[in-house]
Amino acid sequence: MRILIVDDSVMSCGQLVRMTSVLFKDADIHYVLDAQKALKYLEQHKTDIVLTDVDMPYIDGFELEHLIREQFPDVCVYFETGTTPAYMKSMGIPAGKCLFKPFTGKALQDLLSDWLQ
Repeated sequence: MRILIVDDSVMSCGQLVRMTSVLFKDADIHYVLDAQKALKYLEQHKTDIVLTDVDMPYIDGFELEHLIREQFPDVCVYFETGTTPAYMKSMGIPAGKCLFKPFTGKALQDLLSDWLQ
């Protein structure tokens, strides 16, 4: 399983990489700091899961998800966000596709385990 983490915060990326690598020891985990780099990465590497922040400059997580669905339909996109479940629902994103900050390792495991089933 290859996972790409997209977040403009190096600290958030580091935290997610550490947590994900502990929970999914066999996963190949990478991160990039913006949506444009994510799209470039996806062009060059077959990826199973993208975990993207919602609030990023230039291209936000919603637009990135739309672009990924168009260009890489086999990639599963999940969101990590500091917003509320109500806001995500209003944007058409079900809570089951979101990791709400601050999150626990269990929440991350539950989110990504959904993909494994």
